[in-house]
Amino acid sequence: MKNHFLVLFIAIIIVGTLTAQEAVPFKTENEFYIYGDAVVIGNNILSKHANEPFNDLNFVNDDIDMKYVDIDNDETTFSSSAAQLNIPSNHTKIKYAALYWSATYSYEQGYRQESTGQFLFQGKRAIDRKHINKVKFKLPNQAYKNISGKVIFDGADNSNFTLNSPYVCMADVTKLLKSAKQVNGNYTIANIKATKGFISGGSAAGWLLYVVYEAPTKNPKYITTYNGFAPVSGKPVKLNFSNFKALEKGDINTSITLAALEGDTAITEDECIIVNPQLKKVAFLTTKNRPRDNVFNSKITVDDTVFTNRTPNSENTLGFDIITKNISNANKPVIDNNTTEIELALNTESDRFYLFFTAFQTEITKANYEENKVEELVQNNGEKTKKITQIKNTQNAEKEDFKLKKNKDVTIINKEKIKLKKPAIFTSKTNPENQILNSTKTYKPNREDKPLPIWLQKKDNITQTPINDNIYRPKSIDFQELKPDNSLVLNRENYEKVLTPEDYVYETQSFKRILNQDATYIQGLDKGYYIIASLNSDLDESIAYQNELKEKGVNSKMFKDIPNNKYYLYLFNSENFYDVFMLRKAFIKSPFLENVWILNINIDSKIIKKL
Repeated sequence: MKNHFLVLFIAIIIVGTLTAQEAVPFKTENEFYIYGDAVVIGNNILSKHANEPFNDLNFVNDDIDMKYVDIDNDETTFSSSAAQLNIPSNHTKIKYAALYWSATYSYEQGYRQESTGQFLFQGKRAIDRKHINKVKFKLPNQAYKNISGKVIFDGADNSNFTLNSPYVCMADVTKLLKSAKQVNGNYTIANIKATKGFISGGSAAGWLLYVVYEAPTKNPKYITTYNGFAPVSGKPVKLNFSNFKALEKGDINTSITLAALEGDTAITEDECIIVNPQLKKVAFLTTKNRPRDNVFNSKITVDDTVFTNRTPNSENTLGFDIITKNISNANKPVIDNNTTEIELALNTESDRFYLFFTAFQTEITKANYEENKVEELVQNNGEKTKKITQIKNTQNAEKEDFKLKKNKDVTIINKEKIKLKKPAIFTSKTNPENQILNSTKTYKPNREDKPLPIWLQKKDNITQTPINDNIYRPKSIDFQELKPDNSLVLNRENYEKVLTPEDYVYETQSFKRILNQDATYIQGLDKGYYIIASLNSDLDESIAYQNELKEKGVNSKMFKDIPNNKYYLYLFNSENFYDVFMLRKAFIKSPFLENVWILNINIDSKIIKKL
């Protein structure tokens, strides 16, 4: 019991310093102060079988030859799955409905073959991405409607995610549900693009529909939705929910909704921690189907039950998670009657997953509700006034234009002298977010032009790159630091210049094996993954090899494992495993570095590290 409280105390202190590692930062998509509630449904779109449920919990998506789920018997669709929406009969109207879909999509079809005890992955690269935001959406007893959504994130445009190229899209479908004759019933989503077969780390895909509705509930609620794309791997991701005031007295009905891609049922050590910074209290999210240390485990659940009103209703959704969970008020609640802010911290040690949607629902005071409804009314009236003014201005301008046309004395301007303004071109400087989300770049490899590794190019053609102190210089026992003027230090910013797109196509199962290796503990050395060039018990031999590397244009650094009297030469280190993994691939292009390896130093499994 004493150790348990110590862990919570540490969690409270450390969680305040967490910073999110989002590829696309999470932002508020919408928020509501209403009498009503929210519900989420969804399903996966990749599985072992096209029609049958898959319930074996011992398999992970890495080992499944993925097929599109396709349940609609419609020749116009290549993938489809369904889920049933059931909202209370006393609901008064639909307030908001959002459709999300997400998948890994690096290949159209991925293949795997075994070689010397490892797996080699390859496939036709999914270069044409213009259709990832287009799906078919079928409401109860209706025909399919074509939906074009907004691309929130596409990993193909980001070198850190090229390996499996995950993406997430979103479409506001509120008008469709508001105008529907029948709201409750089966909703089917079709034609979500994803990688079939095999990819390194496994393929996964699915969709969700989040619906907010008005109803005569006892207490008002604050409901807010967030979206983004946050890879959770090694470092935690923190989300904050505020802008509300909990009920003044009595139990508080609060729930959270989370959706993620790539959570594995058989790989543990991922957690979701609920933090009340005001009360200094921490609670771990857990249900009967989601252990505390394996929250994201390829399921679609509501509290303690698997959500089965879907087709197919697989228990193992193979890397796709939707979680809806009421936050317990039993014993010492993490949310009390004075709460105005809640934080979530998500960690993983062994697994890696991508969070793309979350929602927070809680009962609030009537005063909090009325205050925000007045503010909303003022804003709406302001928008109406602004719109009316714009309409009047437009009408006046049209009248003036009509008068000018009737006036015979109007001077006619020679069209040839009119200089038309060029359309605005948005660059990454003027609108970087738009530039990333709407990129249509394609890659056409030319094997004849494949460059040599940078460190093997002629010395007089090598541009000196300054050392990045934050990345390349850990606090360690350094005997020498050799920096020839003609060498290039490879780091996170420039290793892509050495890699070619083919390097992202061929991957091995060693990615997860190396990531999950046991730590080597060396006192005084920064924790991280190190690319090791040599391990030697003789200092003179280590220095000789270091000089040999220098002559070939490769910098290295040295540290000593004092208890074991060993000398390590390393080329690079970082806590970002993906950078280290891909940089090693750049190094091994050179024959004299083909045997360098990755070593986990001082990254252990303790909760202090994970938080």
